[in-house]
Amino acid sequence: MTTNASFLEDKACSLKEAGLRRVNVSLHSLNPHVFEEITGCPDESLVKRGVEAALRCGLHPVKLNMVVMKGVNEDEIPQMIEFSREAGTVLQLIEFQELENGAEYYERYHADLRPVEVELGERAARVVERELHRRRIYHLEDGAQVEVVRPMHNSRFCAYCTRLRLTSDGRLKPCLMRDDNLVPFVEHMRAGEQRERLVEAFREAVARREPFWRD
Repeated sequence: MTTNASFLEDKACSLKEAGLRRVNVSLHSLNPHVFEEITGCPDESLVKRGVEAALRCGLHPVKLNMVVMKGVNEDEIPQMIEFSREAGTVLQLIEFQELENGAEYYERYHADLRPVEVELGERAARVVERELHRRRIYHLEDGAQVEVVRPMHNSRFCAYCTRLRLTSDGRLKPCLMRDDNLVPFVEHMRAGEQRERLVEAFREAVARREPFWRD
């Protein structure tokens, strides 16, 4: 599950008991003023408490998603790495991408993370490549774990993708890169429909999957 952690402090253990195994938490800044500028929420400590609860309740791994934005939070990368290490989480540094309404702000906020990857490679005790996305996890000598998520523009990414996502408004999303093939799901649960109807929604989502990038 990917979450802004607004309710995670109170719900982490219940989610674990319900079968959730892992969680990604959006945390784009440790600076209260910058955090509020990005999210509109004045309390970044709520997210930190949610992270602590997720770890305490046994969710693993807990990953922190930081979208790096030029002139906003790019100078906080060292602090975020240290915070993540101390918390026992994995930090994902995400390059600002032209997804959804991101194209409108791309020139303003995009920060190239290639130099960051070079630096992490020099500091890493070992580097592990993830099978799904062919992304590298940098295991630093002090125990920190950092992934760099850069824009995907290749058919290899699609070839290894087996993901389905559930959007915040309750629809199954077969492809990260498009919004034209979503399948209603949560409305069926709320209507108390039979399990087979829910299974059929998953089947429909899988049937709508097609590569965004091709050879």
